[in-house]
Amino acid sequence: MHFVYLDESGDPGLKNSPTKHYILAGFSVHHGDWQALEVRLQEFRVKMATRYGYPAEAELHASELLGAAPFIHGVCRADRLLLARSLIYMLSRCPEIRTFAWVVRKALAGPVEAAAGQAMANLTTWTLDGRIGPNNPCRHAGFLILHDAAPSQPFKHIARSDWLIGHPVGLSSRDDNMIQVADLIAYMVRQKFSPNRHALTNGYVTLCDKLLPTSLGWKQIE
Repeated sequence: MHFVYLDESGDPGLKNSPTKHYILAGFSVHHGDWQALEVRLQEFRVKMATRYGYPAEAELHASELLGAAPFIHGVCRADRLLLARSLIYMLSRCPEIRTFAWVVRKALAGPVEAAAGQAMANLTTWTLDGRIGPNNPCRHAGFLILHDAAPSQPFKHIARSDWLIGHPVGLSSRDDNMIQVADLIAYMVRQKFSPNRHALTNGYVTLCDKLLPTSLGWKQIE
């Protein structure tokens, strides 16, 4: 079984919205590799706490981590950006994960449903052809979706795939390292397509592309 962790970036509203795109993004990891990845993330958090002082138990919320606040948990903006870059580089060297994103231009009605529907279709195809992850001895093993417990519930009205295990599960990002990673991926992909001033000024507009060694693509839905 493959765990698929997803989060959203950019609000789904079509009117008076500050964002031009709605993003659904994240990564997959086989259940047999999950524990090793969790240990790696925990070790990374301890290392970042030692290097930058960012508490190992604090939530890594991308919009705060890369936001305008001079200090978060006592860590300045410059060091928080270095922390985010370090996490992206670490993920790019994780052979057991596959990263992906679905990017919907907000001119399209129903951006949440458009992204979730395409995600369900792609995840099914990738499961069947073995691209969803390297540890896939049985291509019909299926996938379980775990996403941030957002009000939009992106898969609520989407037809189920035959390879979806159970129902998509909402998790609180405060308590889950994996959802926090999905949040960072989604945020970074949004900066590629709808960059804010901080991303433009500090040169991380294309930082998400450092994930290309593990990526199945940033799928644009027009």
